[in-house]
Amino acid sequence: MSQSASPITQRVQSSSSSSIDTRGKHRIQAEVKRLEQEARFLEEELEQLDKLDKASTKCKEMLSNVETRPDPLLPLLGDCDMMIIATLEILTPILICCLPEVSST
Repeated sequence: MSQSASPITQRVQSSSSSSIDTRGKHRIQAEVKRLEQEARFLEEELEQLDKLDKASTKCKEMLSNVETRPDPLLPLLGDCDMMIIATLEILTPILICCLPEVSST
C-alpha cells in the first residue's frame, strides 16, 4: 500500500516544490528589479549633486570677486544707502553659510 501511495506523494511534493521554486525565483527577480531602479535613482541624484557643486563653487567665486572689488558708486551714496550696504555685508556671510555644502570628489 505504501508503495502505491508513494508516487502520488512524490508528484504532489515535486509540484509543490516546483511552485515554491517559481515563487522564489519571481521574488528574487522582483528584488533585483527594485535594486536596479534604486541604483538608477541614486545615479541620477549623484549627477544632480555634481551639478549643484559646480553651481555652488561658481557662486562662491562670484561672491569673492564682488567682495574684493571696490564699489565705484560707494562715494556717491548717502547715509541711508550706506546702512543698507552695511546690512548686506553682515547678511551675506550668513546667507552663504546656508547654502548646501557638497564635497567635491
